[in-house]
Amino acid sequence: MPNTRKGLTKKKISAILGICLLILSIIMTFSSKLGLSDFLPSWEKLFYSAGLSDDKQETDSEFSVHFLDVGQGDCIFVKSNGKALLIDSGESSNENKIIDYINKEKISVLDYVIITHPHTDHIGSMAKVIEKIEVKNIIMPEIKASLVPTTKKYENLLLAISKSGANVIKAENGKSFELGNALLQIIAPINDYDDLNNYSVVARLSYGNNSFLFMGDAEKQAESDIIKSGADLRSNVIKIGHHGSSSSTSKELLEIVKPQLAIISCGENNSYGHPDKKVTDLLEKYSVSIKRTDKNGNIVITSDGKNIEVLTER
Repeated sequence: MPNTRKGLTKKKISAILGICLLILSIIMTFSSKLGLSDFLPSWEKLFYSAGLSDDKQETDSEFSVHFLDVGQGDCIFVKSNGKALLIDSGESSNENKIIDYINKEKISVLDYVIITHPHTDHIGSMAKVIEKIEVKNIIMPEIKASLVPTTKKYENLLLAISKSGANVIKAENGKSFELGNALLQIIAPINDYDDLNNYSVVARLSYGNNSFLFMGDAEKQAESDIIKSGADLRSNVIKIGHHGSSSSTSKELLEIVKPQLAIISCGENNSYGHPDKKVTDLLEKYSVSIKRTDKNGNIVITSDGKNIEVLTER
């Protein structure tokens, strides 16, 4: 005789789940009177565990730092309690990727944009980003006239900034800005230099007990000035300067920052040989874990103000 048992259909499963939720609803209604509310899950957690939440893949609810894989360049996106920051934008080939990423994160306004310095691997896509997404404030260094680029990309960027109506802020050591519940502090540039890399805006972002240090392309000369400034550099995470070039990341800097994690943004099989083995060896010597965009793709770090969690694309 053939087996006529059909098992549980989708309708039956839905009905059973509905009954369970109804029972839980009754329990939760009286839980405050019975003193049980502290032991019961919230509705948000309940629906998430049941697989019914629309927020299945939220990278954070409060604070997250996203190091985007833009090849041989830099691009960092930060969300903090509904506010957003973008640092650099890689080459122009990344325009759509960056805009799509920000839109996917449900951000329609960038509260701050930091342009660390005007090399194309840091500003290439920024004009298009500024055109497509509202920007409130732009932080950038004041560079001496002899170093100001005359490239079309830089001209396009200045034009986009002018049209945006954003408030342009000169990057100066000691300035600080609120980003949601996080604090953004400008560390550098400090002096005048003969190299654009050393004009890089260096910033420290703190959220609760966790801190992130973004070094741009600052080289050892700028690092020395930063150390002499006496600024608080201690950070859980450091974005290594100049894509891991040997011209950056001195042992003196690491001894002060004391990072647990280093992020290196560089292109796969890039012609510069970044990151330099001297730098990765030094990081290993100081027991600093390393994540790289060329190997790990996008790197997302979330924080609850006490602990950090690292998620990688690969």
